[in-house]
Amino acid sequence: MSQKNPTDEEVDIYAKEYIRNGDQTKSFRVTFPNSKAAPETTHARASEFNKLSKVKVRIEELKEISTKIAEEKFTITVEQRLRWLKEIITSGLGDYVDAQENKRKENLAAAKSAIDTLNNMLGTDEDSGKVKPVKVMIGVKDASRP
Repeated sequence: MSQKNPTDEEVDIYAKEYIRNGDQTKSFRVTFPNSKAAPETTHARASEFNKLSKVKVRIEELKEISTKIAEEKFTITVEQRLRWLKEIITSGLGDYVDAQENKRKENLAAAKSAIDTLNNMLGTDEDSGKVKPVKVMIGVKDASRP
């Protein structure tokens, strides 16, 4: 259809591409692959296309969806890791009696390693007492695409 009155499919293609790559011009080229416009013209048209209310609304919808998915997956992953580390710490600090009837700790090395990993995940450094920044990378995949 027309770039000033795009179809819902064109809006959806553009918005998904824009969410993926963050580049208006690239997204515009994917949406309108048969356009023979010069690069400057394509850039100008992409900018105007991005300002259409229909397009802005769809981009915001997709941002909300992708943010929600990313937060859910990230939260579940971190919570699960923390539970596993806690189990390792707890079992590593448990007692057992060896063959000579000496009371010993199960696995202090595993407990210490789990505590260090836990501190790293939470961004704390026990030795210095300082909080370290944590770099988090989240991959977002469009759930509506097969």
